[in-house]
Amino acid sequence: LIREGRYVEAETMTEEALMAIPEDMPVYEVLCELTVQSATPGHPRFITPLQSLGFQGRNMLDFEPAEGVENYCRQLDLMTGIHTVRYTLDGIPFERESFVSHPAKVMAIRLEGGAWRAFLRRGFHNCRQKKLDDRTVSLSGATENGGIGYCCVMRCVECEPEAVGDILKGSGHAVLLLTSATTMREGEDFFDHALARLDNAEKKGYEALLREHLADFTPIMERCSLELPEDPELVKLPCDVRLERMRRGENDLGLTADLFRFGRYLMASCSRPGGYPATLQGLWNEQFNPPWGSKYTININTEMNYWPVLMCSLPEFMEPLFALIKVAAESGKETARDQRPGIAGE
Repeated sequence: LIREGRYVEAETMTEEALMAIPEDMPVYEVLCELTVQSATPGHPRFITPLQSLGFQGRNMLDFEPAEGVENYCRQLDLMTGIHTVRYTLDGIPFERESFVSHPAKVMAIRLEGGAWRAFLRRGFHNCRQKKLDDRTVSLSGATENGGIGYCCVMRCVECEPEAVGDILKGSGHAVLLLTSATTMREGEDFFDHALARLDNAEKKGYEALLREHLADFTPIMERCSLELPEDPELVKLPCDVRLERMRRGENDLGLTADLFRFGRYLMASCSRPGGYPATLQGLWNEQFNPPWGSKYTININTEMNYWPVLMCSLPEFMEPLFALIKVAAESGKETARDQRPGIAGE
C-alpha cells in the first residue's frame, strides 16, 4: 500500500493489524500508601482516610499538623538507611524512626510521643481492607483484568493499640511492622507468606531488626566513598535551601558528595539479588499512572541506571538486570523468529 502511495489505507491497516493488544502495557503501580498521623489535646483533629485518598501529588507535610509545630526536622541517613522525623507539638515531643529491612522483608516504624493512628489506603482503586485482629490490619486486591494479586499487612507491637475498622490507634511508644506479598513472587498463598514474615519480625523485636538491617546495609555503603571539601556552615542548612543555592549557581561540593552517596543508596535499596532491576523510577513510583509507565525503557534509560554500579563497588546489584535480560532473551527469540522477513511458503 505504501509503495502504491495509498497512505491512508496503510495507516488504517497499521492501526488495525500491527498494534499490540492491548495498545498500552500495564504500568508499574503503587502498592498502597501508609498514613501515620499524630494528635494532641490542642490539635485533636486527624486528616480523615477519605481525604487521604487524593494523596497523589501531595507531600509529607500535608499530613503533619499545620500549626503549633516547633523544631520540625526530617532526615535520611544515607549510610544507615534510617529515616527520622522529629518535632514538638503543644509541648509534646514526637519522633518517628523507620527503615526497610532487606533481610527481614519488613518495614519497621518506631513511634514516640502523643496520640497516633495509622491506616493503609490505595487511592481510589478498589481493594479490600480488613481488621485481622486487634493489632493487625491488611489491604489486598488484584490489578485489573485478573492481574497480579497483592497484599500489604500492618501490625502494631510493643503497645496495646485500638483497632477501629481498619485503623490502628494508640498513644506513646509503639512499633509498626509492615510487609507485602504478591502472586508474582509468592504464588497463590501470598497472604500466608506475608503473615509469616510479620510473625518472624515480631519475634525478633525492633532492636534486633534494626541491628540486622544495619549489619546488612551499612557495609554496602561503606565500600566506596567520595570526599569533597565541605563548608561547615552549609552543612547546617536544610537540603532544600542548599539545592536552591545551587540552582542560583552557587557552589556546594558537600551536597555534590551527598548526591553521589544518594545514588548508591538508591541502587542498594532497589536492585537486590533475587529481585527485579530498577525501573525508570526505581522502586519509588508514587503514581497509579506514572510517566512512561515507570517501566524498563531499554533504548538507554535502563542502561543508564546501571552505568555507575561497578565503578561504585556495587557489583551484585547488577544481577537483577542480567536475570531480566536472560528471561527477556527467551521470548525475544520467539519474537525475532516470528517477525523476521520470511520466504513465502516457508
